[in-house]
Amino acid sequence: MKKITLIISIALLVFGTACSRSLFQNDDESAVNESDITNPPHIPQGFRVDNGDDSLLFSWEANSDGDISGYQLLYSKVDENLESESIIYSHVVEVGNETSYELYDLENDNQYYFTLRAVDLDGNASGFSTEVIETPIDTRGPDAPSEFKLTEIIQGVPSGNTLDNPVNFIRLTWTVPADRDFQGVQLIRKAHKIPSSQNDGEVVASGNISSFEDLSVTPGLKYYYRLYAYDEIPNYSSQAPVRAGIVIISEDLATTSN
Repeated sequence: MKKITLIISIALLVFGTACSRSLFQNDDESAVNESDITNPPHIPQGFRVDNGDDSLLFSWEANSDGDISGYQLLYSKVDENLESESIIYSHVVEVGNETSYELYDLENDNQYYFTLRAVDLDGNASGFSTEVIETPIDTRGPDAPSEFKLTEIIQGVPSGNTLDNPVNFIRLTWTVPADRDFQGVQLIRKAHKIPSSQNDGEVVASGNISSFEDLSVTPGLKYYYRLYAYDEIPNYSSQAPVRAGIVIISEDLATTSN
């Protein structure tokens, strides 16, 4: 009888220990899960910025956390915080789960504070990254005009002109670029030699135009044309392909293309 009682006691002890261990394990798992839900992600590292065209390009290292839903780029103008003891970020941009972002529509030559934080799938936000102060500066010109074409007109009538007598002229056409900050074009002409820059030669036309008829040409002289686009700074584009034309004296109406 004592032997049976001893066996039962040992069995109860083993069962109780197992139940206690299981209970403690469940408590530990609950604590871990609760910690995962409430703990914020790590602070983003490697936050940096480069100037672009009317924009700033930000980049950073991907977070090591496995549950990142995205990042928030926060910024404000420096003069908004001059009398404040702490920086107040007046703008928040939801970047998404990326490691770079280009921010447009900033005011050139004004200073801004920028910082970054990570957000996980439970909505927890990390602390702020290293803060940077940057001043957007527009240093890049628009794209060059395309489809730059020249037509020599011998004894023709210019567009919108009611001259009784035909005149010699050179017609030039092009397509303006689609850049956000495009302001206009500058057409350079030079006799005998190719213009090397927007400052080498005579400016015969400028503005937001897509064609020009050069009436001040001398028959027999060869003219070279260069075309540039510019923005509001102004920054100039690379040059469109050179075009050359020479008006030859003739009794007949003739049109040639280059």
